[in-house]
Amino acid sequence: MFDLVQEREIGKSLAPRTMVYVIVHGEPDPNKSSALSEKGKNQVGDLGRSRVATGVRKVYSSPSEICLKTAGLLRREFDAPVDVKECLREVALGESKNKDLGSLLKKMWDDPEFTHKSGESLFDARHRLGECMNIIGDRHTGDSVAVIVDALLSAMFLSLVRGGNPRIEDWMHCGHASCATYEYSKKGWELLMPPDDSFLADPSSVSDTLPE
Repeated sequence: MFDLVQEREIGKSLAPRTMVYVIVHGEPDPNKSSALSEKGKNQVGDLGRSRVATGVRKVYSSPSEICLKTAGLLRREFDAPVDVKECLREVALGESKNKDLGSLLKKMWDDPEFTHKSGESLFDARHRLGECMNIIGDRHTGDSVAVIVDALLSAMFLSLVRGGNPRIEDWMHCGHASCATYEYSKKGWELLMPPDDSFLADPSSVSDTLPE
């Protein structure tokens, strides 16, 4: 069961909790979406030096190239090993051409259960991510870990913890190299800080880099 812990218990003995920082990869290169732009590299450096994510013992990353490059930069900043998890992969959009992606994503946001051909729906991706995050949380009781994903999965997890349907604005306005802070315990997940990029010298969001 995936439950949200809405309030902290005060004055009671609590089981150890896990701090989980969900980090979005840096800004992609406009000429090669799998690579970080120079701004993106600087954004990841700003994040690592900001101390927004502290005490990170391990970095988990999506297998996508841009997430792996982000994780590699943060590995040096955090001095923590990187573990690549297939369950953190991007949402599978199925067989679609680049020119059709805009209309496909609109259909998916309008109907989170919509699946295109051999792809997965937003609800399917959110369920897959939730199970993955629970496994990570259970594995690191009392520790702090970072999880590197794309902005879409960051928005999916935010909606999972908050409850309700995924919101397109949470994706569109999500900053590159932004960091959300969650706390995990056996009772469920608590959102401590939604995705934030206020520490960046030169921020950018998904809406800034979407193709016209």
